[in-house]
Amino acid sequence: IRKTKEDTHLLKDSEVIILMKAKCKDIGIAYRDIMYHKFKDFCNSKCKSRIAEFSECYFGVNSIAVISELLIDTNRISRLNLTRNNIGDTGLEILVNSVKNSFSLVSLNVTSNSITHKGGTILFKSLINQQSIIDLNISSIEGSNRNRITSLGLGHIIIFLAKNLFIETLNLSGNSIRNEGFILLCKGLKDNISLK
Repeated sequence: IRKTKEDTHLLKDSEVIILMKAKCKDIGIAYRDIMYHKFKDFCNSKCKSRIAEFSECYFGVNSIAVISELLIDTNRISRLNLTRNNIGDTGLEILVNSVKNSFSLVSLNVTSNSITHKGGTILFKSLINQQSIIDLNISSIEGSNRNRITSLGLGHIIIFLAKNLFIETLNLSGNSIRNEGFILLCKGLKDNISLK
């Protein structure tokens, strides 16, 4: 069977509209049709072959709720990149409620999303038994919306690293975990057999 160009698009037109309206709510502007067409072009060029590339899209809680529904309802997404958005701890909690039950998602990147120690706790506690993610990036880079998990957000990392048998790469850079966090990380690594 030959695939058409439309078959390779990750999101349906109806899903793009819903996501665009959610994005408008997140940034506090009124939805207009011209925005939809530009966003549709963006989604069609960046989101394909099971990779959802949403870096710097100004997503917040409303947008993440839509993406979370997509993760629950479909197995179309294997890699989700949300670098430099503003999902915060609340958005991360919504997201991991879907991610923890996913069997198709292998890579999750939430770099620089205003995530604090509360989000770190939620993330590592929720993903202890997750069985598909092999690449998890919760790092922080210079600029706005930096993640600040600190050592307080690593309370469940020992259990996470000991029990999650699938995680291969974990990026925590730029989160100010300091010596206390590093000690927790080392304790978790002691019983880990999957992390490269």
